[in-house]
Amino acid sequence: TVFMHEAEGWTLGFVEVNFPEDRSRLFQALAQKAQTQGWQVVPLMLDDPHLRYVRDRVVAELEGMEPPGEGAKRVVVIAGLERAIGMTGNEPPLLQDLNLLRDAYVQSVPHPLLVILPDFALNRLARFAPDFWAWRSGTFRFTSSEQARESAHEMRITGKFERFSSAEELKGRIDLLERLLQECCPTGKPQTEADRRQQIQILEELGDLYRDCGQFERAEALLIQGMALLEPDDLLNRKRFLEGEGMLYQKWQKHGIAIARYEAAIALAKSLENADEATRLGFQLGTVHLLARNFEHARTLYTDRLGFEQANNKHQDQARIYHQLGMVAQELREYEEARRNYQLALEINIDFGDRYSQARTYYQLAKVDEATSELEQARENYLQDLQITIEFNDEHGLGISLRNLARFYTETQDETLLTAAATLLNTTPDALRQQLTA
Repeated sequence: TVFMHEAEGWTLGFVEVNFPEDRSRLFQALAQKAQTQGWQVVPLMLDDPHLRYVRDRVVAELEGMEPPGEGAKRVVVIAGLERAIGMTGNEPPLLQDLNLLRDAYVQSVPHPLLVILPDFALNRLARFAPDFWAWRSGTFRFTSSEQARESAHEMRITGKFERFSSAEELKGRIDLLERLLQECCPTGKPQTEADRRQQIQILEELGDLYRDCGQFERAEALLIQGMALLEPDDLLNRKRFLEGEGMLYQKWQKHGIAIARYEAAIALAKSLENADEATRLGFQLGTVHLLARNFEHARTLYTDRLGFEQANNKHQDQARIYHQLGMVAQELREYEEARRNYQLALEINIDFGDRYSQARTYYQLAKVDEATSELEQARENYLQDLQITIEFNDEHGLGISLRNLARFYTETQDETLLTAAATLLNTTPDALRQQLTA
């Protein structure tokens, strides 16, 4: 309110607000204050992620409005620009435009202008639009309400293990955690021990989410930041971050670094005398060796994990290991060994009623059958994979299955395959033939 009282003509101020609930509270408070003071507050929500020309949007909004009464002050309040500013990357177009057109605001927006942004967006604005930032008359931090913080933390905890049904849900989760991260380490505020511990947890989770949506550099930066915050004797969290980095570099296809991270995590698990964790991480390390075509290393690690599972009667977990051992043998063209391992994986998953996991094993079995010229058996196993994939509405898996069926049908011209697959897909053989040959 001090800013609004004293500002005349073009005057720029920034307000740091990290949670949408608090932003709504601020809008309400400004509206109430405006009524008592006779001001005209113009709230603009500019949350278009592709927005570039802020001045044009503001001018367009003001042109259609009734001017304030005689002697009344108009104050423009903008929120939502963080969507276009973004959290990563260089020189967002919106900030380039703000910097270039700074002088144009004096004439076209001759009113006090308050811009509401979260901490990360303010830092990026100061970095990428330094001339515009330099014009500010004040920067105000709106203290987050306890209710907003508690609500956000509750959402974080309850949603930690949820699966995301859409990209928008994933983005919403990332946005929530980024805002919570700002609360843990706001610019210019001393950090408490509780803040540090919470920051570590959020950095780990954010790193995993950015990895899952393919933003590998952002994920890497967050995991490195989290690792740097750990105390030297915090071996448990260090192991978790090393595993997170291993998973990141595995997905990033930087297999050498992934192997080093997993090996370091395994060493920590052993130092903590956690044999279960060490063998579990060994299985993941085996998968990286398989991807890197270090087949014998992979086989040794999978065999070690299998022995541990058998000794502890963890019967269903053995199916996944047998499947991976089958893949190693298949890559080495040890087809009978591959078939034996795949069959063992199938038997376990059938016993435990895990139908979804059977699909990929049927698929790999069919590949082995095809490699050994057992074409009738290959056809049956490909159809089993297709049937299960359809049952579970697995669109990604269905795309893989259909592309493979197209290849197999082109090579074999097997009309019985076409007829059976068409029945499963609820279409006609002719329609499916057209689809596959296309």
